[in-house]
Amino acid sequence: LFYAMAVIIVACPCALGLATPAAVWSGLAGLARLGLVARHGDLLDALACARSCVVDKTGTLSGERRVVERVHRMPAWEGQEGKLADGLRSLGSSVTHPAGRALVDWAETLGQPGRRVLREARVSPGAGMSVVLGSSTGPDEVWKWGLRDFAWQGTATDGPASIPTEGPCLWLSVDDAPAAVFLLEERLRAGTEHALERLREQGLALVVLTGDASPRWERIAGVAVESGLTPEAKALRVAALRREAAPLIYIGDGINDTPAMAEADACIAMEGGADLACACADGVLPGGRLE
Repeated sequence: LFYAMAVIIVACPCALGLATPAAVWSGLAGLARLGLVARHGDLLDALACARSCVVDKTGTLSGERRVVERVHRMPAWEGQEGKLADGLRSLGSSVTHPAGRALVDWAETLGQPGRRVLREARVSPGAGMSVVLGSSTGPDEVWKWGLRDFAWQGTATDGPASIPTEGPCLWLSVDDAPAAVFLLEERLRAGTEHALERLREQGLALVVLTGDASPRWERIAGVAVESGLTPEAKALRVAALRREAAPLIYIGDGINDTPAMAEADACIAMEGGADLACACADGVLPGGRLE
């Protein structure tokens, strides 16, 4: 066998040298036909040997767009819908998270583009966003939206008693004073449950993670949803599961997914997700479908 291989290598070095890259490119082309654009051939090896898969919920399993279902205003903001919408419209393209975009979309349905000046914006991954809005008629204001512990931090207000405890909510404060609570409607992407069932049929251990404190679903296609996780907690969960069932594939779409992506053997991002997530990913799912 040794001498036979030596003869083949000496006689056909080019053929052997081209065989591997040709096979890799053929595999990448096959993935593209199936709807997954891979950056390199290492993703092929990871997918072929994968034993577990961790999937982000918000923006990955659920649609990249959310809709404001209800708005609960604090007493000081009753009758101030115009001011509320004006401030949120001014955020414009600075907001990329699906939940935050829901606020901007809601505000844009109420009137003209915002007249406030966005002076500063800061994202706190897994918690929310704070911005400084300027005005020609008054002092600058700090608007914060996100999880209750972030947006209403340090306030003694519990919020309107009529707010349901289930379902995703965004809490808004202005200059550290509670302003409103937004209840969001969330829907799964088309084919999500079928895709998870197919992955389970392949023998993969499935885990769904989310930063939402009160997700709409406790289980998706029979897979438990682990909620209230910070980006760091997601990364720790991925690292722990990887020790038990590697190789591990992570699928996500947001900036808060990138620490978990770094812990996985391979990671896949959704097209339309955060630029950083797409740049870190080994592959991208175009078209907004998981199937």
